[in-house]
Amino acid sequence: MSTRVKSILLLTGTFVVGILLGVFATSTLQHRRMAELRQVREQGGIMRMLERTLEFESDAQRQEVEDILEQAEASFRAMRRTYTDSMLVHRGVLMDALQQVLTAEQLEEMEKHMTRERRSPRNRGRRNGPRRHPQQR
Repeated sequence: MSTRVKSILLLTGTFVVGILLGVFATSTLQHRRMAELRQVREQGGIMRMLERTLEFESDAQRQEVEDILEQAEASFRAMRRTYTDSMLVHRGVLMDALQQVLTAEQLEEMEKHMTRERRSPRNRGRRNGPRRHPQQR
């Protein structure tokens, strides 16, 4: 093998290894960031994060923070429920309007596409529909 071929192979190998290391490092950091966000989104996750980062002065202060977070969570849950209900109504109105314009074949094709979108890998971690806390089930 000539020196030129060896140098091209070495450069190509270095380039590929560099790309692979970059992809691995980026995915590791992204995975860690998503795991932290997932913990905060869980019920009680914000309190766990606060307990890790803050030092509460007393148990009374900790209890006050927990009470505030519980009230906010109830408010957020109610807001989310209202939003979800509103979106369902608007989607129903949209579907009714489309049924008046589109043919049965077009509606069927649209439904297939929407079903495929819900199952696509990029939506795999997302839930379709309202999120419910374990207490609400």
